[in-house]
Amino acid sequence: MKENKLAVIYARFSAEDNEDNGGARSIENQITLLSEYAYKNNFRIVKTYADYGKTGTNMNRPGLKELYKDMYEGLFDTIIVKDLSRFSRNYIEAGEYLENIFPSFNIRFISVSDNYDSAYNSDDESIVLRNFLNSMYSKDIKKKIHKSLKRRVKTDDLVFVVKYGFKKESNGNLIVDEYAASIVRRIFDEAISGKKPIEIARGLELDHIYTPSAYKKYVLKIKPNREPDINRLYKWDSSVIRAMLKDLEYCGHAVNLTAKKPSRVINDKNIIVRNIRPVIIDEETFNKAPKVFKENKPRSDKYLKSLIYCKHCGKLMYYNESKKEHIGTYYCSNCHVKIDGDTLKEVLYLDSINVLKESKCSPEEFISNFIKGYSHLNQHEELEKQLKIIEHEIQILFEENINGKIESYNYLNKLKQLNEAYDSLELKLKALPKKLDIKVIQYNYYEFIKNIDKELQDKDEVIKSIIKKVFIEFLDEKFVVDIMYIFE
Repeated sequence: MKENKLAVIYARFSAEDNEDNGGARSIENQITLLSEYAYKNNFRIVKTYADYGKTGTNMNRPGLKELYKDMYEGLFDTIIVKDLSRFSRNYIEAGEYLENIFPSFNIRFISVSDNYDSAYNSDDESIVLRNFLNSMYSKDIKKKIHKSLKRRVKTDDLVFVVKYGFKKESNGNLIVDEYAASIVRRIFDEAISGKKPIEIARGLELDHIYTPSAYKKYVLKIKPNREPDINRLYKWDSSVIRAMLKDLEYCGHAVNLTAKKPSRVINDKNIIVRNIRPVIIDEETFNKAPKVFKENKPRSDKYLKSLIYCKHCGKLMYYNESKKEHIGTYYCSNCHVKIDGDTLKEVLYLDSINVLKESKCSPEEFISNFIKGYSHLNQHEELEKQLKIIEHEIQILFEENINGKIESYNYLNKLKQLNEAYDSLELKLKALPKKLDIKVIQYNYYEFIKNIDKELQDKDEVIKSIIKKVFIEFLDEKFVVDIMYIFE
């Protein structure tokens, strides 16, 4: 008998879990079940991995990748899952891991619901057969889910997330959480009084009111879908406030099934199932609360809104201005890089003026030169080609592993390197502008130059009349400006 006792838990939740009425296979319940199993069998859980909304037919999942990395470094010697389908629905890959890879790392694999423990029944082939049936099942699961949802759409037999303001009793009944409900009512009252979501959010922060995820974790003692940032426990997001003000569930109703975020999008396609929830907000108050808010005007004429993007991660760069020094910069919160706002503005203005001059002189020649010199024409094709090469290399690597032509350790090492290279290329591809459609560009350009003689009063107007998006690429201490024009 093996004495492997340093264990980890792996849990997965995906769309097919909604078929399980009551959420018995939710992430929280999986982890609770497996933690109880570990405690009863004297395992010490050193880490828990989870994947939300990921299909079991694809092994390229963030949580699973992290598990492999830690296995690689010898963090644990046992993996515990609820059932094999949580780990994988691809029976070939699952069999390869159970029969070759895990044994080569001396990893014990336990599937609780399947009553499988590789320490005792490593030769049991029935678990792989069951996973094969799971693989067949997953191909038909979308049809089953759709039929099930259609059956339940007009009933009170609904699967839903317990939202802020509600909680469950021990018997599973939904009730009002009086404290959280009082915060929901405060949000509605303040919105009706004229406060905007950002102002409401700041007020909650000043009063040290836990955010919904922090409240769920630290007060209700329930694991939230997203772990709260320890430094932002009271930092409410205005988007959360907006969503609450549109959520009919607080009136005791449910908006069911026909949109990705059905409770936030009310339209003719949604089906409202009335009076099936406890009531926190009466309908008169709900209808009084505004659902649309005017955006604040830009703080400065230097602020080119929704125009400047970081090429490395594709995120919008925000304009910040020092109150003391009056120096403005565009900043990427993801990559933590910035560029001087005045310098960038001058570059964009001069480029825009140049485009205007060249367009007036010879439109046909300008558009011809523009298309020839467009820097992204070949980048899409090159990156897509490289991605296909890596996909092919992964397939060859997998076949070599199955045929015993490569050691499991080397297989995982190479697979890790290929996955990292693939992820890096995907990020670069996403950051690129869309592929050029030459005919569309020509049409848009000639439409654009019809109005080219209109009066432009300042630099901002000139830039915005010519430029659609700007991508900033940071190379060492320099930066490269990549411009996408209005007519692209």
